Amino acid sequence: MSIVLDVLGFPPSRNEDLSIFSERHPHLPRVIRLLEAAKEATNVLGFEPMDGAIELEVTVYSPPYQPPWDAIKYLGGIAATLGDKENRGPLPHLGELREVAIYWSERQIERIRYRFVEAKRKHYRVKISQL
Repeated sequence: MSIVLDVLGFPPSRNEDLSIFSERHPHLPRVIRLLEAAKEATNVLGFEPMDGAIELEVTVYSPPYQPPWDAIKYLGGIAATLGDKENRGPLPHLGELREVAIYWSERQIERIRYRFVEAKRKHYRVKISQL
C-alpha cells in the first residue's frame, strides 16, 4: 500500500524547540496544508494508519533562486505531521485535522529517500509506502 501527497509550498520544518503543532510555530500553516492533503488522500471508508515498517520518499520542487532548507529538518517536520497525534495534547486549533494520521509512529520509518528538483513553483511530493 502507498499513499502519495502533493502539497503547495515548502514542507513544515522542525527547526525550533517549539512543537511543530504549537499555534505559535511559524510553520503551522505548512502543517495544516500537509494534513489537509493527507486527509483528502485517506478519506476512504475504513482507512486505518499503516502498521509495520514504512518508507518515506520526499521530493521538494523549487525555483533555483529559492533553495529549500535542509533535508533533515523537512523530513522531521513531515514525519511528525503525518504520524498519530494522540500523545501530543489536545491541539484544538487543528480541529478535525488532529485525527489525521498515515501511520502510528515515526519509529515505523525504516527507509527514507529525499531529493530536490528545480522547478517553476514551490511544491513537494510525499510518498508513504509499506515495506
